[in-house]
Amino acid sequence: MNPGMVDLATLTADHFLPLSGQTFRVTPAGSGGVPMVLCKVRPSSRKVPRGFRQPFAVEFKSPQDIVLPQGLFIVEHETLGAMELMMTPILANGGCHYEAVFG
Repeated sequence: MNPGMVDLATLTADHFLPLSGQTFRVTPAGSGGVPMVLCKVRPSSRKVPRGFRQPFAVEFKSPQDIVLPQGLFIVEHETLGAMELMMTPILANGGCHYEAVFG
């Protein structure tokens, strides 16, 4: 884990649910940040053993004119903090969306 980054192992869907509709700053390596809106938080219905985190996914919507490749991004929110996420572009109505999955 990078110093100053949120420990991803501690995050759950409950951390993201109240932030739905809010803007995060997503920064690809070697580039400026892009504002993206957290548009979905999807907890998994999969059963997990006791003591393990319930898997979930978060989905961000980028401005329509911005398309980024799959990769590692620094994702920042004013209250949640900064974290490094692997994000994958997915097609959706109304622009490009990006998904990060937490297992």
